[in-house]
Amino acid sequence: SARPLLVDREISTGFGEAFRAFRTNVRLSMLPGGMRSVVVTSACAGDGKTLVASNLAVALALAEHRVLLIDADLRRPTLHTAFNVKSEPGLTDFLIGEGRIANLIRRTRIPRLHLLTAGTLPPNPSELLDSQRFRKFLARLGNHYDWVILDSPPVMPVTDAIVLAEAATGVIFVTAAETTPIPASRSAVDQLRRAPAPLLGVVLNRADLKRRGYYTRYYRRAYQAYYGHPTPA
Repeated sequence: SARPLLVDREISTGFGEAFRAFRTNVRLSMLPGGMRSVVVTSACAGDGKTLVASNLAVALALAEHRVLLIDADLRRPTLHTAFNVKSEPGLTDFLIGEGRIANLIRRTRIPRLHLLTAGTLPPNPSELLDSQRFRKFLARLGNHYDWVILDSPPVMPVTDAIVLAEAATGVIFVTAAETTPIPASRSAVDQLRRAPAPLLGVVLNRADLKRRGYYTRYYRRAYQAYYGHPTPA
């Protein structure tokens, strides 16, 4: 597949442990009971949100949760490539009344993990995601799943991520070390804070831990952008 998954043999031990720890932190940050729906987004394209969304979903399924992973990036969907399937038909086809959801949700090679691809690219993604049909669909998923993970478009170019955050129960923000501009991250987080869903955490992707001094400085700047004050000494 184009992106490594926790179940792939060639992944490193560190990669697997990082996502298992991440799974634990996400579970602890959410209130118990009921279905939890989590939007995974970033400031810019290419920050690694799809990698994080897909592996969080896999990690939760490996812990025996019933999980639906949804590609809600209706502009540049890529989630299907991680699972080697076609994107069409999918979510948009259901939202415009062109398909039954039972026929669109796919099983994956991971037990308890189902996948809903983006589907046919629509001319009006924001309106579809902001529709009553989508909100009712998301609410009904609690009858079948413990977790719904939504791979969202980035925050900066379009409003889709904010629309999704208004319908979900939590948000995870992904930022790429060295490549995501701090001002873009700050602006994206400010926008996400206005949504009802709590920001559960920030994932620093592509961090080279050998360059520890650089990342200490980067983390302090990112922390200050997120919390509005410096990290404690």
